[in-house]
Amino acid sequence: MLSLMAILLAAALGHALAVWRRLPAIPVMIAMGLLLSATDLGGDEEVRRDALRLGLTFVLFMVGAELDPAIVRGRRRASVIFGIVQFLLMGGLGVVAAIRLGFDAQAAAFAGLALAGSSTLVV
Repeated sequence: MLSLMAILLAAALGHALAVWRRLPAIPVMIAMGLLLSATDLGGDEEVRRDALRLGLTFVLFMVGAELDPAIVRGRRRASVIFGIVQFLLMGGLGVVAAIRLGFDAQAAAFAGLALAGSSTLVV
């Protein structure tokens, strides 16, 4: 129960910090999760894993809730080009980094795909 309280408190403090300093909430929440994971307050591995899944669900919801269809519709061509370039660039960098770290080609491809997909949410 203490670990759940610590996770919720970290989320509340992170959100308050983001609003107070006018920062984007998602990177602040990620930073709070990293800080919490460095302590013992996050609970055991299963609690952290469940909190991570729940947190990612909320992040995806926040991203979708903040999108304004009218603005996106007006910038469709630029958004598609930027999205494709960003996805390919991050994926390529992920593959190169994984190969340089000693992964085989298949594992490097999976790492590149994961990096490309996850970095798209942040951008």
